[in-house]
Amino acid sequence: MYKDTKKAIKINLWIGGIILLFFVILSMATDQWGFFFWALWSVFLVFMISLSQIRKHEKANNPKPPPG
Repeated sequence: MYKDTKKAIKINLWIGGIILLFFVILSMATDQWGFFFWALWSVFLVFMISLSQIRKHEKANNPKPPPG
């Protein structure tokens, strides 16, 4: 992996973690856990989409040599 790719994944995880922490605190304060469950789903979805885009970008920049 490139340093940029590792950095992008780390930033993505940190932002997702901060968002989830915020919604856990909000859910605990309001006692409505729907906030947290919706945030959990959306953070997971954004993480998977960005991870697939990072892998797609990596494959485009590092083509495999043809076998043989």
